[in-house]
Amino acid sequence: MRRRSTPNRRQTRRLPRDADRRGESRTGVSLSNQAYELIKRDITLCLLPPGAEVSETDLTKRYGFGKAPIRAALLKLSQDRLLTSSPRRGYTVAPVTLRDVEEIYQLRSILEPALVKKAVLGADIAPLRALLKRLNYSNAASNPLDFLEAHCELHTAVAKASGNERATRIVATLLSDAARVIHLGEFAPSRSNEALEEDHKVQQQQHEAIVAALGRNDGDLAERLMREHIEHSWMMFKKAAFSSTTLRITRESEAKAA
Repeated sequence: MRRRSTPNRRQTRRLPRDADRRGESRTGVSLSNQAYELIKRDITLCLLPPGAEVSETDLTKRYGFGKAPIRAALLKLSQDRLLTSSPRRGYTVAPVTLRDVEEIYQLRSILEPALVKKAVLGADIAPLRALLKRLNYSNAASNPLDFLEAHCELHTAVAKASGNERATRIVATLLSDAARVIHLGEFAPSRSNEALEEDHKVQQQQHEAIVAALGRNDGDLAERLMREHIEHSWMMFKKAAFSSTTLRITRESEAKAA
């Protein structure tokens, strides 16, 4: 049975006081873009979980926007493949399929180690160290969105240091697609606080070691460490997802039949 998302009063986001009838706030950010970012955030953090059915009416109540901004946001999220639409059923949060997850990690394991090896030729270590500080593992559970954004920025910055702009764009897209996957692996309900803390220690050490290898211009070591880090993240996701009684990772055949 499909889950239907219902408004949560504590998460409800009301219309900004500085909004006007033209659909823009005085900050210059359109209401449709604000609605898009808020709904995308909740999809990423699984507050709108994979498979949940949502409607324009549900979301106008949940976030406090009018139907026009919500409708525009839903269209953009559908283009991002985070939602699927059905004429009579409204919208459904896209499932996390096993095939999607495998493809993301396969591509990351091919691209990122090769890019970090090349990055030793032009990496500016100071910004990478600053990003490491922002990647606050001790505060990850209370600020998961900041954690995911910092994680994406660090990996994208490493890829960018390679000088390959096309590959960097691909990595950034993969990391964006992987945000829900990383969140499910990191913060699965089945995981104990002890397991989460232990995994975060390992990941922090891995990130620090990668940046340190770049600082020493050791491309071979950086390449190996990046591959090990991605493999660890993949194994952590599988362990969390498939041992959980509440998370449902959809197989491709199930997604097509839905």
